[in-house]
Amino acid sequence: AMDVVSSTNFSPYSLIIVGPDTGYLSSWDGADGVNNIAQSGKPVIGLGEGGYALFGQLGLDIGYPYGGHGNENRIYVVTPTHPIYNMPYPIPVPPEDPILTVYTSTTHVGIYLPEPPPDVILLGCEPDARPYYPLVQQTTRYLLWGFNRAPSAMTETGRQLFINTAWHMKQ
Repeated sequence: AMDVVSSTNFSPYSLIIVGPDTGYLSSWDGADGVNNIAQSGKPVIGLGEGGYALFGQLGLDIGYPYGGHGNENRIYVVTPTHPIYNMPYPIPVPPEDPILTVYTSTTHVGIYLPEPPPDVILLGCEPDARPYYPLVQQTTRYLLWGFNRAPSAMTETGRQLFINTAWHMKQ
């Protein structure tokens, strides 16, 4: 079913969300559609393994092979003032321990960025394994939401953070 990506006209859409089940490591199921997504000019949120694989195909620093895999369900908030933590939902980030639980449980991929390039925005890192970032953006167009489970496994904070993230990316 991924072959439709190569022929999709993305112009009516304000945001492309790539599912976690669309790829793994260097393999992205919609390989013929990679250029179509790139040429669309639309912002892209890549979820989990599928986003990681697509971003690798696009040659981004937030995609394959720059990640580590695990079972982290939390993030350490890098910049609490960033819009994804504030709009449209204000998400309370504890200043003394800025960790948010975004899933009840999930697998994830975090991008290893000890020295991030200037066009990479660090949003959320693994609390116990910095500098791995499951929540990271490159340029204004690409954002990795490195978690694999569906919204039903998100906490209320996670759901609000995802809505904020989508809202931010489509601006």
